Amino acid sequence: MTGKCLKVEIVDDFEVSDKAQGPRLNSLLAEDVLRAVQAQTEAYNRGDAAAFLEFLAEDRIVMTPNQESRQGRTSLADMQDLFDQAQHRADVRVEEIVAEGDWAFEWGTGVGSLSPKTASEHDDPAGIYRYNYLRIWRRSAEGWKVARSIWNGNASKG
Repeated sequence: MTGKCLKVEIVDDFEVSDKAQGPRLNSLLAEDVLRAVQAQTEAYNRGDAAAFLEFLAEDRIVMTPNQESRQGRTSLADMQDLFDQAQHRADVRVEEIVAEGDWAFEWGTGVGSLSPKTASEHDDPAGIYRYNYLRIWRRSAEGWKVARSIWNGNASKG
């Protein structure tokens, strides 16, 4: 079963490989998770903090590079502050989603950028980063939510 890839966009000199076959999905449940991934990514790229946070479980655990693990969902005020300070952009390539029952895992690669809101459209982004990620989703009455996430840097150009 083949799903759709998220939009792949060239950011600066980096490009995420756009494989025509799309992500590997093991079930119809995995297609539901893919739709949640797409909706959350679109909310992030719009700077819509409330919509982005709807996809995070209250008890989620996030493991970021060179930091202590954190438990709990980011507050709406903190997320809105992040979006108010800089334009965030994430272009992800979902490689695989496996869903069984109320749990699913998703992994892939991405390119992200941060640009200060005060920058002109001709300025380079303040930060471009490439990453690998793994997320574990849990199905709830409200839909699929990210329960665990981890990522690391990826210096390759794909």
